[in-house]
Amino acid sequence: MFDNYFTELADGSHQCKECDKIGVEKVYKPKTAKTNLIYHLQTKHSIVIHSKPAVLGPMIFAPMGERERAEITNAFIKWVVTDLQAFSICEDSFFIEFVQRLNPRYQIPGRKALRADIFRLFETVKATVKEILEDIPGAIGLTADLWTSVTMESYCGITAHFLDRDWRLQHLVLDVLPMPYPHTGEAIKDALMATVLEFSIEKKILTLTTDNASSMIKAFGLLADEILAKHGRVIYHVRCGAHIINLAVQDGLKNMFATKNNAPSTAARSGISTRRKPPAAPESTTLTTGKFAFFGQYRH
Repeated sequence: MFDNYFTELADGSHQCKECDKIGVEKVYKPKTAKTNLIYHLQTKHSIVIHSKPAVLGPMIFAPMGERERAEITNAFIKWVVTDLQAFSICEDSFFIEFVQRLNPRYQIPGRKALRADIFRLFETVKATVKEILEDIPGAIGLTADLWTSVTMESYCGITAHFLDRDWRLQHLVLDVLPMPYPHTGEAIKDALMATVLEFSIEKKILTLTTDNASSMIKAFGLLADEILAKHGRVIYHVRCGAHIINLAVQDGLKNMFATKNNAPSTAARSGISTRRKPPAAPESTTLTTGKFAFFGQYRH
């Protein structure tokens, strides 16, 4: 099979005949795996072959249609994105062999093509999310959270929660934004406002749910003031119930085991904050949340 595409040299190495045709010398070492030779033919010359011949004799495959290819590629992209795979997966020789076993007619996109396809699909999904948010008849509750990755990179995740026309609770991730230090209230507010305007939901927001960080409290105050001034809409701050319970339990445990010298202060035990509070809401609008859901899928 490989004799048609490679010339075996005296030292056992393999020289590509297809490269010779275009004036390029490509020689592989004697112990090069056959999967690497297959990958070279596939990516450089668009030649798809089996690493082993079919037991029942030669097989002829009809060319893959554009629709079928697009469907498989979209499924591949979703797996790469949701499973956090590196773009280099499409160059892994064992993965290529695995895909060829499943469907020898399908050619895995290269790293650059994969990246372009992911951004294309992202724009398509983003447009769909905008249409969904535009179509909902009621208000939207936002959740926002900051966290730092293992590589010490900070991000802000923003999610929209709402009831659809069938009264089913839905949630959609709007964005995950890089948040370089410092994480000031102004910086968080700017990130939130940019996302709100990008999805044109500034006149549909009812609440913003966050943790109790002082920067988040300040960000809400700034956001509420700006939305009220520019769009005439009042929004309310909801403190994450899970975060409040966690803080209360931790503070309670500290109080249980505290000695006279390291007892927590009265202000710390009571959760009293001396920082500026956001604009006060009517007592009837006081809200609590149970579970701080972040990532989710829209259910049809």
